[in-house]
Amino acid sequence: MKSPLTHAGVHILPCSLQMGEVSRRLAIRAASTRGKVAVRIGGGVRSLSSSAVAMMNKTIVPAFAGCDFTLIAGGTRTELRLDGAILPGITEVLPLIGAVSPLAKTVGVIPRQTDLRLVHGRLIVADKPQNDHITIVHPDLNTCLLLQYSVDKGLDGWDAEWLTALDLMEALRLDGGYRTLHLFYGGGKTTERELLHVLNLSHSPANPWWVVLVADSGGVVSQYAADKSWCSQFAGRLAVCGASELSTTLRSLGFNPLP
Repeated sequence: MKSPLTHAGVHILPCSLQMGEVSRRLAIRAASTRGKVAVRIGGGVRSLSSSAVAMMNKTIVPAFAGCDFTLIAGGTRTELRLDGAILPGITEVLPLIGAVSPLAKTVGVIPRQTDLRLVHGRLIVADKPQNDHITIVHPDLNTCLLLQYSVDKGLDGWDAEWLTALDLMEALRLDGGYRTLHLFYGGGKTTERELLHVLNLSHSPANPWWVVLVADSGGVVSQYAADKSWCSQFAGRLAVCGASELSTTLRSLGFNPLP
C-alpha cells in the first residue's frame, strides 16, 4: 500500500484488495462521522436524461443538506474526450451535498483501471481509446478510496466500487453501530447488480439495510420501482418514492439531517 496522495484538495487513500483488513481499518477511519449513518448513493451517469439530472440536483442535495452522515458514492467525474464537457451523473451529487453539509464525510470509491496519469491538472483513472469519454478523479470530494489489486495491478471493471462500498458500510454497522441507507437513482446494469445484491443481504430487522428507489429517475430503478409485485417482496426494508417526496421519505425512515 502506498502512502496517501493529495490532488486538488482530495485525500486519495490507496486500498489494496490483497490487504483487506488493513485497508478496511483505514477506510473506516476515513469514513467515520458523528451521525452514525452511512448512505450509499448509486445510479447512473450516461443513462440519466437532462431532466433527470436537473431533478436530481433539486431533490437529492436538499434532502441531505445539513446532515452529519457518511456519504459514499463513485469518486469519479466523466468528461467527453472531444471538448472536456462534464457528463453530469450521480457522482456529481456527492460534492454538492458536502458543500451544504459541513459535518458530513463524503467518500468516493474508485476502482483504478490503469496507472494514474496527471494530464492538464486532472488525474485520469480510465482512458480507453474506443470510448468518447475519459474518467478522472473527482476534484471536489473529501476522500477517495483508490481500489487496486496491488500497487502494480489495477482492476478490470467497476463492480468493485459498490462491493467495496458495501464492505465499508458493513464494517461501520458491525464495528460502529451505524445505520445504513442505499439510495438508487437511475442507472443501468451495474446499478441493477448492486440493487439486487443489497436487497438479498441478510440483516437484523432492528437495523435493516434500507433501500430507497427514486421511481421517476429513469433506467433500471424506474423499471423495478414500477413492479409492485417485486417491491412487495422486500416490505420492511424497501421504500419507493418520487424525487419530490424524497426528503419526506427519508424523514419517515428516521434518516433526518441535523435540524
